[in-house]
Amino acid sequence: MAFLHAAGSPRRGARQGGTLRPRRRSRRKERSGGGGAATPSGPQGPLRALAGRDGCERAPRTIPRLLSTGDHHRFRPPGAGGLFNRRARLPLFCPSCCRDPVRPAVFIPAPLLAAAACAATATLCAAEPLDYNRDIRPILSDKCFKCHGPDAAAREAKLRLDVRAEALAERRSGAIPIVPGKPDLSELVQRIESRFADERMPPADSNVTLAAAEIATLRRWIAEGAAYRPHWAFSTPVQTALPRIPNPKANIENPIDRFIFARLEKENLTLSPAADKPTLLRRVALDLTGLPPSPAALDEFLADIRPDAYERAVDRLLASPRYGERMATDWLDAARYADSNGFFRDNTRQIWPWRDWVIGAFNRNVPFDQFTVEQLAGDLLPDATAEQKIATGFNRNHMVTGETGIIDEEYRVEYVADRLETTASVWLGLTVGCARCHDHKFDPISQRDYYQLFAFFNSGVEKGLVSPDDPPPVMDVTTPAQRAELEALREKRTAAERAFAQLTEPLKPAIAEWARGAGEELTVPRAQLVAHVDFETGSVPRAPADPRLPRASEKGGVYYEAGLVGQAARFDGMQHFELPPEIPLDADKPWTIGLWVKPSASLVGVISKIEPAGDRRGFELIWAKGQLQINLVDRWVVSAIEVVTKDPIKGADWHQLIVSYDGSGQAAGLRVFADGLEIGVSVVRDSLRGPITNREPVRIGRRDSGLGFYGQLDEVRLLAAVVTPAIAREWFWSERLRGILALAAEQRDARQAKLVLDCYVERHGDPATRAASALAESARSVDEAFRARLPKTLVMQEVAAPPVTRLLKRGQYDAPGEVVTADVPSFLPPLGADAPRNRLGLARWLTSPGHPLTARVEVNRRWLQCFGEGLVATLSDFGSQGEMPSHLDLLDWLAVRFVESGWDVKQLLRLIVTSATYRQSSVATPALLQ
Repeated sequence: MAFLHAAGSPRRGARQGGTLRPRRRSRRKERSGGGGAATPSGPQGPLRALAGRDGCERAPRTIPRLLSTGDHHRFRPPGAGGLFNRRARLPLFCPSCCRDPVRPAVFIPAPLLAAAACAATATLCAAEPLDYNRDIRPILSDKCFKCHGPDAAAREAKLRLDVRAEALAERRSGAIPIVPGKPDLSELVQRIESRFADERMPPADSNVTLAAAEIATLRRWIAEGAAYRPHWAFSTPVQTALPRIPNPKANIENPIDRFIFARLEKENLTLSPAADKPTLLRRVALDLTGLPPSPAALDEFLADIRPDAYERAVDRLLASPRYGERMATDWLDAARYADSNGFFRDNTRQIWPWRDWVIGAFNRNVPFDQFTVEQLAGDLLPDATAEQKIATGFNRNHMVTGETGIIDEEYRVEYVADRLETTASVWLGLTVGCARCHDHKFDPISQRDYYQLFAFFNSGVEKGLVSPDDPPPVMDVTTPAQRAELEALREKRTAAERAFAQLTEPLKPAIAEWARGAGEELTVPRAQLVAHVDFETGSVPRAPADPRLPRASEKGGVYYEAGLVGQAARFDGMQHFELPPEIPLDADKPWTIGLWVKPSASLVGVISKIEPAGDRRGFELIWAKGQLQINLVDRWVVSAIEVVTKDPIKGADWHQLIVSYDGSGQAAGLRVFADGLEIGVSVVRDSLRGPITNREPVRIGRRDSGLGFYGQLDEVRLLAAVVTPAIAREWFWSERLRGILALAAEQRDARQAKLVLDCYVERHGDPATRAASALAESARSVDEAFRARLPKTLVMQEVAAPPVTRLLKRGQYDAPGEVVTADVPSFLPPLGADAPRNRLGLARWLTSPGHPLTARVEVNRRWLQCFGEGLVATLSDFGSQGEMPSHLDLLDWLAVRFVESGWDVKQLLRLIVTSATYRQSSVATPALLQ
């Protein structure tokens, strides 16, 4: 069974223990983004041997460093480093070794391996000049650039060593940091070799030292002329000519092998023989689908004696639905995908449709440039399709919080920063996060560059404080059949509403006359009122609640804002109000609770008077995805009434809820009303045999000690009596229209005018008009109920007026500096003059043919997928702190070919896995171990 299904239901995720479970976001630390990538362990030597083990997939390979494995593929003991680390024992690496059933590691003693390395490199060292990017930049970046690099604010002595003109310029003191051809006259050499601690560089308090070999390398480089070269990753890749291989016995399957074999010949080495067919099929099946081959697939491959049998097997794997799932796992990790919000209570979220889109895109072999554009800016494409909008879920995978007390703008800025830094890591292979607070210390990324990129992502519809469920913007996810049904429902609703409007058009004068006096006609129940909480703060003139009634006390700092009428209270799960414990709610007495709710979460406690532990005696009302759960408890669960409303309440507007109980001790004595109409309930348990009284307060906006309310509440009333359906309907209309009727007719919006019309027709309309109203209401209800059942997913959406973006001092949301506009880093190719300054312009810039990074980064990711480590070992850091490519000419040749192929990912993978380099055996031989 595949480890990830391509299609299915909400909140499916990674496979755990043989079942599919949502991918719960781990509470990991957020990316620092700074230049904290691993630094090279020493000069990039020509010997990076590949080795494996006898009896499994790969054995030692007699080739230069094609790759060394990622964390999950390496045979190395704790603390072991790369080939040139000074360790007692050094590992040989095997690509994809974790996928084989037997893993005996093979180690070579460090002295022997070092001797071999020295012997192999002696000729090269004597014949070839030092290369700045390969040999010098790693030393300067690691040991010098922190204080003498791109970061102007941290630069000491106003000296830059990353720019040749400044490194060669004479200082005010007369000293010259670097004198080409004359290391003894170079201040740099004098300082790093100084015997005096107060002169020596790097200074002692930096905890950084230069090894003797590094000093010797710098001396030799200066003696050779101190040539600088642009950083390899920031220049457009150029496709060099394929190396000529004069050896007629060379096993060359495709161009990749020419680059590898040419390097091997310099070392007097050769490729290992091809792996046997079962091993080879297992290897490629795991790399391309994440699953071992089935017995039937293995039998088919073994029986196929055609010369292209292996290529045919590869094509079958690339056509398998499991291919998209395998590809998606890596992409989801890079995109920080999870089925939960991460912060605070880690609530679940619906973004699985984006995950399924990724799987489908890989299976359809969507070109990588289109794959990029649709994820970063699908919503901004002309006439964007639903699929293109779903693709923008890439930008919504960051963690969010609904925790009370946070500062909304602070977290909104964090979300934008996360989006930017993830995009830079995935497509640029750069760690830009360091430049949020200051110029990057190692790469030419200024703080201004950072906030110009920030501006591309700073215009989304988004808040820092989000609801616990699916934070907007969201969209419905529909199938073609569902879209057809939606269209039919919409047509039926439109026809019913049109017929109702024709009947009511002549009634407008009568409605206007009625509305002027309707305020006196409509009343709320006042008899036996025992509590009334209206959440007024005194800023809105309004008839006050009865001053003789008990007052509610506020707990936790409630927010107030415009409500149904006047002020309402807004809750975010941490606040509530309390009424005194003396409020009479018992099993043998009648009572009614009515209030207005506008929830922003799917599961919340609305109102309760219940013990938090023990028997849990009391009463509680819970909102669960539009359904109401009402519990009257003597001893849970043996003596209790529990009812649940049958149909969910639809719509995101205000709703009035009324629970009326007749004191009979039976579930039949409970009646529930929503928006003035009685709704059916399902009886879950009906075993109440005792009282429900307790000494707990009435909690408004909370269940007990948990399950707080999210959203708004208004007009809470408690009565020591039952209400009839007629009273409930009048109660609803009285409070629903109170604020609306206070407005002049021309001040009411369409929704308010519709409510006045509906009330008049219900109370004074003729039978035909009331029937038309009922038909229109039924069509609306069916339409909205169908929409409510549709799955949703998080997407991107631009605000109408994008905010001004400013450089933030120290990266703080509340320390704005100069205004910046959306643009790309100055050290990379410019954005086109006619390109839009939005996410769409950025995405098209990333996939422009001459971009130096995007194709290289993706090619490196796919090489990593097949060999366990990329041609660049630091997958997300192509900057100065990252490693040099082991085979830069091969990386650039593949990058150019990738672009010229139309960004064809399957073609790229097919090229890699059909190479003789990939097909080598990993069987160890005594000769290779000597």
